Amino acid sequence: MATMHRAPTISRRDFLRVASLAAAAAGVSLLPGCKKIPEYPTCSYQPKQISFSGYDWLVKCNGERVGPGPNYFSESPENVYVDREGVLRLGVTRRGRAWHTSEVYSPHSLGYGTYTFEVINPPADNNTVLGLFVYEDDFHEIDVELARWGKRDGHNAQFTVQPFDVPGNMNRYEVAPKDVKCGFDWRAKGIDFFLSSGGKEIGWNYRGKSIPEPGMERARMNLWLMGGEPPSKNKEIQVGIRSFSFSP
Repeated sequence: MATMHRAPTISRRDFLRVASLAAAAAGVSLLPGCKKIPEYPTCSYQPKQISFSGYDWLVKCNGERVGPGPNYFSESPENVYVDREGVLRLGVTRRGRAWHTSEVYSPHSLGYGTYTFEVINPPADNNTVLGLFVYEDDFHEIDVELARWGKRDGHNAQFTVQPFDVPGNMNRYEVAPKDVKCGFDWRAKGIDFFLSSGGKEIGWNYRGKSIPEPGMERARMNLWLMGGEPPSKNKEIQVGIRSFSFSP
């Protein structure tokens, strides 16, 4: 006579415990009316689009960490939005254990010309970088960056023509932590950088061999964390871009 084997049983309490752990891993809640905020960005199938300063911009979003940083870039309204006064707000926000950063970019190349950015409340956090730039790849990039690069004191602004490690391709400065107007005039024979803040005027005329030609580059603005590490004070951060302008 065959022996009957009973299937193993599990108590209701153990079942709910296992189900709760599985639901938590999936970013959902078993409790009615409760919704867990996902730790990692949820991205639209097509890039989200916003309008700012007379131009259309696409919002960068990645469900895994990518450069620069690397970081999670989010399209959430908490990270990227234009307020009632027309100011573009870029944020670094915390979602569970993950920090989300922000970036917008132009849908197409603008090419040679003068790029001007007006910034209010630039980042004061030691680990946070505000980038105002054009980018195609790591060898075709022109940057104005406001950052302390992990240090409390010293330089908090830099002009760069990539690759940055070529001698003469980068200059760093210390500027007042106030509203900033900055940018660059990009031409075939040179790049003229400019920055004004707190009554101080800074300029740099680059005539090196790394001047990129227009192609697939895009104008970009981003706020990100150095090395993907949390802000130095472990607090969320927001920066305002009052305007962007371009003149061929």
